[in-house]
Amino acid sequence: SPLSAQAIADLTKQTQLSPSFEKDDAIFAMLPAEVQEKGSLDVALANGIAPVNFPGDTAEDVRGLTPDLVSALEQIMGVAFDTTVFPNTASQLLALDSGQIDLTVSTNADSAEREKSYTFVDYIRADNSIVVAKGNPLGIEKAQDVCGMTYGEVKGSYSIFSTLETVCADAGL
Repeated sequence: SPLSAQAIADLTKQTQLSPSFEKDDAIFAMLPAEVQEKGSLDVALANGIAPVNFPGDTAEDVRGLTPDLVSALEQIMGVAFDTTVFPNTASQLLALDSGQIDLTVSTNADSAEREKSYTFVDYIRADNSIVVAKGNPLGIEKAQDVCGMTYGEVKGSYSIFSTLETVCADAGL
């Protein structure tokens, strides 16, 4: 039966995919011996941006594309992903640095600075947008129109601040 409007608004009621892949022995053979022996990897997840990763019924439940990808990777690689939900990118990267986790599968933005310390496998493309109040009461039409204004960014996401600084400086604003 079709979902009600209330169930559609509650993303935790959306159907979660159940990927079904065979283990790829060639990929399993590429894993370090200690991972093959342990049979698992410690993996960070986060709740953030629907439909990629969003809260499920509990604080430890992540729904969306990310858990679908994790499930598929577990099957293909032939190892379990022991997941822990972290609140943000910064905490995931600290956990990676400290050896608490082996990898993250999340909406961690890739940047030239982060590439100096981490290897990224980009699996989704997201674009940045400037979002304004309904009806655009400030008349923002282009990037220069935000020069001198206060704005917010998602913590841990790719920052456009340096780009805006350049745009504003080039415009003499």
